Amino acid sequence: MSVHSISAQTKRDAKVLDFARDILRSRPISVIGDSDGAVDYIAYVPNDVRRDAPLLVCVHGIRRNPAEQIFRFASYAERMGVVLLAPHFTRKRFKRYQTLSPDRKGNLPEVALDQSIEDWVRRSNSKPGKLFLFGFSGGAQFVHRYAMLGRRKIDALAVASPGWFTLPDRDLPYPFGTGPSEKLGRRLMDEGRLLETPTLVLVGERDTVRNSTFNTNPIVERTQGLNRVERAGTWHQRVCALRAARMKTKSCDFRIIQSATHSFSRMMKRHKMGEVMFDWLKNLESSHWSGRFPDSARS
Repeated sequence: MSVHSISAQTKRDAKVLDFARDILRSRPISVIGDSDGAVDYIAYVPNDVRRDAPLLVCVHGIRRNPAEQIFRFASYAERMGVVLLAPHFTRKRFKRYQTLSPDRKGNLPEVALDQSIEDWVRRSNSKPGKLFLFGFSGGAQFVHRYAMLGRRKIDALAVASPGWFTLPDRDLPYPFGTGPSEKLGRRLMDEGRLLETPTLVLVGERDTVRNSTFNTNPIVERTQGLNRVERAGTWHQRVCALRAARMKTKSCDFRIIQSATHSFSRMMKRHKMGEVMFDWLKNLESSHWSGRFPDSARS
């Protein structure tokens, strides 16, 4: 799958394209971000989608390979009529993007993601009707924390195999919970945002290995569990309990991917995680969420 590269542009200089005529289809588009704003990202636009097609933002793990996210999700995007956008949080600039830590200049990763989304929307002249977020491993850490910042409306959130979570608990300081801390600065975490967002938690059945990168902080082990399966279950239960207490009806679903370990490529290729997630999205949004043109409008 070849990649077409273009450079990010300022709002003043950006060329506005015609979504139907100018945007490359069924081919990854790599966009180079500027130094202090948008991070680099890869976009993918399927054939026969409208300019208001849903946008699925896919956030990589600590291997930092956004191209793999696009490669693995492209066939589903084609089938379902969803535009993909995969940001690249480089180790040099955002070493700890997972916990929303700023870069050396004080730029925040959540702001960089917002600027990348805005750059794509402006550049492509698109108008996404819905925004879906997916993250794997470190990316799953990022997206569930991003959701609790409440920076924009998220129509669906899928969290796959994070090493640990921020619990919806104001008595625990961030990043262990949503309580205030120096690491947040002036930012506020609002667990209530999760209650307004349909959420899917995914984890491999055999994702129980505690390697050198795994978080063994005593607070995390005491409050969440000893491996990714336990921690995913704990977070799901806490979110469900909070939704019940506040009488919220948005779904929070939990799927264990049978026989899967901690590998995005194998979970997608061997264990059909993409099908699990897109089936969940399809059932969640019924027949109205696809960005495809009706058959009668394609001729």
